[in-house]
Amino acid sequence: MLAEAAELEHNILCTYLYAAFSLKREQSEGLTAAELAKVDSWRKALLSICVEEMMHLAQVANLMVAVGARPHFNRPNFPVGKGYHPAAIELALAPFDLDTLEHFIFLERPERAPEHDAKPLGVEEGPERPAPSSRALMPSSPDYETIGEFYAYIRQGIVDLSAAMGEQVMFCGPADYQMRGEELKSADLLVVRDLASATAAIDLIVVQGEGSPGHGEQSHYRRLSEIKQEYLQLQRERAEFLPHRPVARNPVMRAPHARDRVPVTAAGARQLLDAANGAYAAMLATLGAVFDTGRTQERAVLIEGSLALMHTLGALSDRLTRLPASQQDASVNAGVTFTMARSTEGACPGADGLALAGERLGNVLSHLQALEKTADSTPELTGELASAVSKLEAVRRTTTA
Repeated sequence: MLAEAAELEHNILCTYLYAAFSLKREQSEGLTAAELAKVDSWRKALLSICVEEMMHLAQVANLMVAVGARPHFNRPNFPVGKGYHPAAIELALAPFDLDTLEHFIFLERPERAPEHDAKPLGVEEGPERPAPSSRALMPSSPDYETIGEFYAYIRQGIVDLSAAMGEQVMFCGPADYQMRGEELKSADLLVVRDLASATAAIDLIVVQGEGSPGHGEQSHYRRLSEIKQEYLQLQRERAEFLPHRPVARNPVMRAPHARDRVPVTAAGARQLLDAANGAYAAMLATLGAVFDTGRTQERAVLIEGSLALMHTLGALSDRLTRLPASQQDASVNAGVTFTMARSTEGACPGADGLALAGERLGNVLSHLQALEKTADSTPELTGELASAVSKLEAVRRTTTA
């Protein structure tokens, strides 16, 4: 269930980021000054929610380490049809329109909230997920209507197992290898050492997401609901209001085998998409390496490298939304696909994690430096990455001396 929670947080985070990247940035894109100001505020709100979703993913990783597992950063490629998660949940990369916004509200809804999902997002549906047998040996997740209900299952499972096994047996993972709040400048991220910190971590995820109990004022559900009201008001004032660029729904790197995907084939967009997904893969690998060491100095440079790659991904993703996805149809723009590398397991025990992380960052850096020679370059990003590579190498020399 914790692995599914990690995938759910990760998937939802990516869909929020894609929607945020799709938002227009200039009046020349067909917005009035007042509309642009409102759209800018939506982007900031959505990115703020994304930061909290990142913390939720890190919190689930801490919970997994606390019970003796490795953090889980793998996830299915988009789109994710109904059936992989419970039947009510489908996840797609879509521009920030009213249907997408209503789907986000539906995902974050509290139990018994009067919310209905938007019309289908164009995802080819899979079969409904059957309920697991209560006596099965193979682990599986229960069905659930809301994310809060799912976390309630996880919470109760942790409580029951702690009572049956004892907390010392249950929480056997090394606390020093978990992500700490001060490392990410977040007061919310908790190191999980016992039942009290585990349940507090789960409760915080639920409160920040759906706002239960009481639908908190700063919950994702409440903030997204407020954006919807502002969106509807702007539509009433001007029927032609459109806050997003014409980005593809469910772009993919390779030729699709289904009707609900759009291949990115235009040369310029394809190059930038490869760089963006390369930065994403390197970011996940570098982030995973943080959980392989308890050494403060090593963790600091690995986190700095992860953040540099995250900033690179954001800038490349924004640039992609300005470029046609194909040469045949200039009306549909590209977008980042968050394509997963096949391997996310990390380095084997005894391998030089800092050297591998430095190599990953160096590969992305050299690729961007080559792209600087083209019209689609992003030269401002290479400085941050170069600094991160240098610091990784400096710490590596210090620790191996």
